[in-house]
Amino acid sequence: MEELSTLIQLASRGNQAACKKIYDQHVAYCYGICMRYGILKIEMKDILQIIFSAVFMSLDSYNREQASFKTWMTRIAINKIIDHRRKKTKHQGVSYLEEMEIQDQQSMDSKINKDYIFYVLSKMPHQYSEVFNLFVVDGYSHKEIAEKLNITEMSSRTKLRRARDWVKDTLGTRLKTSTFYG
Repeated sequence: MEELSTLIQLASRGNQAACKKIYDQHVAYCYGICMRYGILKIEMKDILQIIFSAVFMSLDSYNREQASFKTWMTRIAINKIIDHRRKKTKHQGVSYLEEMEIQDQQSMDSKINKDYIFYVLSKMPHQYSEVFNLFVVDGYSHKEIAEKLNITEMSSRTKLRRARDWVKDTLGTRLKTSTFYG
């Protein structure tokens, strides 16, 4: 397996084989980011294409002294997902909750597990999920979130608190009304 830095150099010069290797090595990781941000399965292929197109177009700006490749790529992925959401909401007027209702319902295991928690988090209202993911999962500060989402820091804090409350309420309700105790 070629070293990542060599692949990056080759890909930045347009080497398609190097681009494919980078894609193959990182597509599962980006898929996970998309799932965490509630991208629907039906949109996944398109979003991944947008993300990797941006990654390959920006390879010349990558500086390994500033960040690891994975960190750099994660920022691009998150930015593209947020851009996609903005465009979609602006043009279609479809709310995140309506969007999630369309998604096929998955059957749940008889006990609580990581997949179930991930499933519940995927149902989090859009207005909370972005801030929740950016802060809790990706480690952004409220200031960075405010800049990225064009909101105030106070709005970021409020949305995070509401997201945490939503998680507690939703998981608590589902546990009480389900057979997820095994």
